[in-house]
Amino acid sequence: MADNGGDIVGINMGGEKTVQVKRSLLTQLQENYLNAVVSDRWEDRSCDQEGNVFFDYSPEVMMPLINWLRELRDSAPGQPPLPPRINPRHRPAWIKMLRVFAFKDADLANLGA
Repeated sequence: MADNGGDIVGINMGGEKTVQVKRSLLTQLQENYLNAVVSDRWEDRSCDQEGNVFFDYSPEVMMPLINWLRELRDSAPGQPPLPPRINPRHRPAWIKMLRVFAFKDADLANLGA
């Protein structure tokens, strides 16, 4: 997995876009698939040739989650950010991705699912 001393994680979105984020950004919501994959508890993760964790979702579906997690990290305690605005064309894939990632019901509600 592409990282910088374990703190930076590369995320490949469907082979269309790669971003690097702090591992803590992706693990701030506990007990979900996303957390497990990037926290090295998941041995069967898929990585690209550069070692970035590969998720088979388009950037239009996955980037709103990354941006929402950034807003959540920076928000005041007890005041989660508004749900991301998802293009109606991508909404079915958005909901499926969130369910695959096994977010808790409260997190799903905050994400607009």
